Amino acid sequence: MINDAARIISVVKNLSTRTNILLKSQRGEDQIFLIMWKIYRALMLFAAVLLLTFSAAAANDIPPYAMEMKTKRVNGLLFRYTRFNAESPFPCLRLELIKPQHNWEIVDKKDICEMNDLSLASNYTYSGFEDIQFTNNSLIFKFNYYSKTTPGEFSQDCSVKVVDDQIKLIECTNAKPVE
Repeated sequence: MINDAARIISVVKNLSTRTNILLKSQRGEDQIFLIMWKIYRALMLFAAVLLLTFSAAAANDIPPYAMEMKTKRVNGLLFRYTRFNAESPFPCLRLELIKPQHNWEIVDKKDICEMNDLSLASNYTYSGFEDIQFTNNSLIFKFNYYSKTTPGEFSQDCSVKVVDDQIKLIECTNAKPVE
C-alpha cells in the first residue's frame, strides 16, 4: 500500500510539472484548465495520503492468524482477548488492557504462548484455548492439549484477573485427562 501511495504522488508531481510547463507556454490562455488541474492535483494528493494512512492503520487492527477477538469493559478500561489459530506459527492467546480515554493506549499486554512451562508452538502435539468467557474482572477459559510425552488429551480450567490497570498471572487447575 505504501508503494501504491508513493506511485500516485510521483505521477501527480510528474503531471503537475509537465502541465505547468505547457500552461506557461500558452501564456495564460487556459486559466480555467489551470484552476481545474490544481484542484485535481490537490484531490489526488489527498487521496494518496488517505490511502497511505488508512491502509497502514487497518493492517495493524487485526493481527494475522486471529481466529476470535472479544472485548469487555473492566474498571474503565477495555479488556480484549485475541485467540489465534492453534495450528499457526503464533498459537497464542493475547490479552490486552486498553485505555480509550488516552488515545486507545494499550496499558498492559500479555501473550500466552507458554502453558505449564512449555511452548505452545513446539512442545505440544496440539494445544488450544476453548470456552473463553469474561466474568466481572477476569477471563476464564479451558486449555486443552495433547502432550508429546503422555498419550491422551488433557484439559485445565484457567483464569486471568484484571486488577486496576494490570493483567495478573494465569491461574490454572491441575491437568486432567479428557474422557
